[in-house]
Amino acid sequence: MGFLSTEQIGTILAGRWMRSPHQAVIEPHGISTDTRRGVAGRCFLALAGERYDAHDCLQQAIDGGASMLVLQADRCPDSVPGDCPVLLVEDTRVALWSLAEYWRSQLQATVVAITGSAGKTTVRRMLQAILERADERSATGGVTASEKSFNNELGVPLTILRARQSDRFLVLEVGTNETGELARLGALVRPDLAAITNIAHAHLEGLGSLEGVADEKASLLSFLAPDATAIVPADDGGPLRPAVERSLPQGVQIVDFGVDSGALALVKRHCLEASGLQEFTLSDGFTARLRLPGAYNSMNALVALGLARSLEIADGVIMEALSELIPDSMRFSSEALGGSGTMLYNDAYNSNPDALHAALETFGELTADAPRRVVIVGDMMELGAEAPALHAAFADQLMAVHHKTPIDVVVLIGPLMRHCGDRLEALNFGNLVAMMTELDDGLVESISSLISTGDTVLVKGSRSMHLERVAEAIRARVDVETGELTTTV
Repeated sequence: MGFLSTEQIGTILAGRWMRSPHQAVIEPHGISTDTRRGVAGRCFLALAGERYDAHDCLQQAIDGGASMLVLQADRCPDSVPGDCPVLLVEDTRVALWSLAEYWRSQLQATVVAITGSAGKTTVRRMLQAILERADERSATGGVTASEKSFNNELGVPLTILRARQSDRFLVLEVGTNETGELARLGALVRPDLAAITNIAHAHLEGLGSLEGVADEKASLLSFLAPDATAIVPADDGGPLRPAVERSLPQGVQIVDFGVDSGALALVKRHCLEASGLQEFTLSDGFTARLRLPGAYNSMNALVALGLARSLEIADGVIMEALSELIPDSMRFSSEALGGSGTMLYNDAYNSNPDALHAALETFGELTADAPRRVVIVGDMMELGAEAPALHAAFADQLMAVHHKTPIDVVVLIGPLMRHCGDRLEALNFGNLVAMMTELDDGLVESISSLISTGDTVLVKGSRSMHLERVAEAIRARVDVETGELTTTV
């Protein structure tokens, strides 16, 4: 079957027909929950949350060509537009999961689950590129993978429901911000192969401590079959390996990775260009080039390598796919502005203490020959009670990089970054130019005006800080004729 029929959806959800299927019904070829992302020929499932209610968008769903509606009984209007079948259920979020659970049971694909505090999306992109290249050569099956960061209790079931029965592989990015979320997702996903990229001080509001992060990430592995494989970081004496050993079913094989340690041991890495191009070598001789910058991305590549080898993909295919992958927007993507030597590194998609440290180290590595370096950083969110101390600790990391590769201008944005600023002042760091608690249009322009032609700039912060506005303002100052940055007034 291509997808579930209207009648099958009704049976799986045990709902009540407000408008029954008729002979002329167009059977759905998928599920949609967002009228902005295309609903034509799909079953539109109206989700409701604290800040939105898709039941307000039923006319758009009908106008967009939805073949069926699944609505929540207590939110359904008295009159529903169109003439397509309408099924009423008690809870549309539960309905989404019920459909995903059933569809997962029908898939023949090998299911890969990737979790970790950072690097999930990058490893998913790497593995997806590898598998798609392998699929092109074998002309068998197909690959479905998470879109963007569809890694939560809505994104994961939606990705499962996008998978085709003909797929050879389903690659799922699986995230969490509270204890127990990965166990719920793991039970839904039931992975055949899983990886943990790393653990870090992230989502501490919901996970409590680094030990809590380790336990939560490791819980995903408990859903592996006894003959499965888990790709995990080499034991560094921290809390992750004990958590893995507590969660891992008997018989699951561990393939670990690290710098000079583990089954996948990185023994050599060097940066080739300021754009971030690098080359790395493993102890077994595997060598690849990577356009994604930084030591942390070489670690991500080891995870993807371990997963791909577990899926019996040839090393040559892996090397080719890795060499062609380019950075995602706002994930340490580099951009030469004009032709004047101004370089912007935009890493404003998200941030946590470990990711910020890694970005700063990478910035220092790539900019050794830059005439002037500017670092613009914003608050890191969801760190709980440790937030002030973790922001203050960034000052010491910045100073360590500064002593190796001088940083000429630092701009701190957000109330939590005040703790970093206070620490920098205590350390007598003289290049702290500005501290601001919030970001409005005027301040965006003020920050942009600090950048001169030839500068090298890093922009980094949590997604909710919207620091991409700063990057856009800097980019907007490039004169299209001269390539230089115009002077702001």
